[in-house]
Amino acid sequence: MNSALHAIAYVSTATRSLQPAEIDGLLLDARGFNAMSGVTGVLLFNGQQFFQYFEGLPENVDAVYGRIRQARSHTDIRELMNSAVGHRQFDSWHMGFCNATATTLQELAQARWEESIPITRSSYERTDGIALLVHYWSKWQAQNPVAPA
Repeated sequence: MNSALHAIAYVSTATRSLQPAEIDGLLLDARGFNAMSGVTGVLLFNGQQFFQYFEGLPENVDAVYGRIRQARSHTDIRELMNSAVGHRQFDSWHMGFCNATATTLQELAQARWEESIPITRSSYERTDGIALLVHYWSKWQAQNPVAPA
């Protein structure tokens, strides 16, 4: 496993109703910072709940996570995963985005994100959570083809 890469997945609750222009501003800011930091990932939002997965070098992931924890747009951050990963899942997305259903976010939040014995996991294996996220993201991309962001 390439321990030089790290990933974090979390869910959180929006502090208020966000208008589409506010979401766009949040995404532009995140994409710019992530691009400078070499961090990639995706954000799903259903109008009330956020789900985010991001990956990169540990110090860069920590910098992004520090900004996320200080953001006023959400609260009740519940970490699902915070660990080394074998490779990037979203290497061409500085911050991909899609609107998601409440069911999708609930399934992602309830999935197993970290194996109980990660040392035995091959760098090519995915946890249940990552596999589910990649499945939903692939399905969304197939329905809404857009350039990476």
